[in-house]
Amino acid sequence: MNRSIRPLTWIFGVLLLLGSMGLASFVLQSRPVGASGTQKNSSEAVRGASRGLVCFGTVDVEGGLQPLWPTLFPQPMQISKVYPHHEGDFVKQGEPLVEFDATLAIQAVEEAKAGVDEANGKIAQAKQAIDNYELLVLQQQKALEAKQAELAAAQVGLEHLERLLMRQSGQTNDYEVRMTREKVHALEKAIEVEQLKLALAKASRPEAQLQQAEALLRSRTALLKKAEYALRECTLRAPSDGIILRSLVQPGMTVGPQSKQPLFWFQPKGELLVRAEVDQEFAHRVLPHQSAIIYDDTNSSISWKGTVTRIPESFLPKRTSIMMPDPFLVNEAKILEVLVRVEPLDKMPKLRIGQKVRVALGVE
Repeated sequence: MNRSIRPLTWIFGVLLLLGSMGLASFVLQSRPVGASGTQKNSSEAVRGASRGLVCFGTVDVEGGLQPLWPTLFPQPMQISKVYPHHEGDFVKQGEPLVEFDATLAIQAVEEAKAGVDEANGKIAQAKQAIDNYELLVLQQQKALEAKQAELAAAQVGLEHLERLLMRQSGQTNDYEVRMTREKVHALEKAIEVEQLKLALAKASRPEAQLQQAEALLRSRTALLKKAEYALRECTLRAPSDGIILRSLVQPGMTVGPQSKQPLFWFQPKGELLVRAEVDQEFAHRVLPHQSAIIYDDTNSSISWKGTVTRIPESFLPKRTSIMMPDPFLVNEAKILEVLVRVEPLDKMPKLRIGQKVRVALGVE
């Protein structure tokens, strides 16, 4: 008897549980919820999701530290002068830092200037040829006319001799007649030569020479600019206002393909920022203008305030110890490099370039 009652009790309990769940679902669905309440819950969910995100970061400036090399690197260059700037000194844009031996550069400039002078001389010759072109054509025209007149005179003389001899002896093969005939033939050939000379003079227009001379001038001018640029780059100057962080130069030192260190490490002038490294797993929790607290990596009692100013559109490899992307780490896990602007420092200790920190994002 007890065995038959137990299955009925179990079935009754299941039906009672299902009925309770259906009633609860009906009550929840019929409960009204306002639009403002929905937005409030969504906003709180976002803040809750972003609260407590902690990541590592490094202190830097916009654009990062700059290694200063000679512009003509890796061409070997010897330092001839080092200007009196020390590590930690502030320099202005364009201020000279070092000079390199410029002997060959000066000679190249002089050679290029001579080439420009030669091209200018060819241009002057071509312009003079253009001015003389009409005169040369006219001169050749007159030479042709002179030969034609000489031929006409010879022909008149030949006709006179032939008539004279016909009246005297009836023969026309006299020596003077034959000589005059040969002279006429020679003048006819000379006229043909003068006609060819005139045609050649008309065809040899000097505008092409001027164009060639102008092209030569452009080429020589480009060489001169190239040589002057190389001469200017014999002085290494500050690329912008900033601070010399490290100086590795001394007079007489040669910089070339064997050099492994830049001449200077340079910090451009600008506000400090932190490059926070966010893993892909937590990237969705980073928001624009999110508040941040920056802690020293070795002493969490030291902190600074900041604000998220830039969220990149892509994941990239981590930067190296010199704050530059490493193209060889192709298989390295990529991160989202979030920029956090540091609020003006009103207390010590100060943040320094390259300092390792921990960044708490979304924490008030």
